[in-house]
Amino acid sequence: MVVQVSVSAAVKVTNGPQLPLDLTLDPESYTLHSSRLGAAGDANGADKDEHTLPDGPIVLLAVTAVDMETKPAKVELTLREDTKTEMTGALLVANADAVEQLVTAENARLVKIENKADKPVTVEILTCRDGDDE
Repeated sequence: MVVQVSVSAAVKVTNGPQLPLDLTLDPESYTLHSSRLGAAGDANGADKDEHTLPDGPIVLLAVTAVDMETKPAKVELTLREDTKTEMTGALLVANADAVEQLVTAENARLVKIENKADKPVTVEILTCRDGDDE
């Protein structure tokens, strides 16, 4: 099975520059992790999740967080050691060296996710793995 991943986006500044960010990748494989997190401070601890990224070079890391109405939601990611990153809605890193800087740590490739919204959210993590460097 051939895997092809397309990213189509642009950064636009009002009355300023526009940078097209179109990208096509042919990764060896991809993984998708989805988790439903309860509202922040959930007494049962259901507002947190953990996911281990696949071994090998990751050429794309995409994370989305949305509430029940599919509006962008705020979550906190721990991608490297105890470095926390807050994001609202989406995070996209499409460069193997940049992804490696974000995820390499002593605690393997564990991503911790915590809901910071006052209502449940769905978080999805898509990774594309490149087999060329192995």
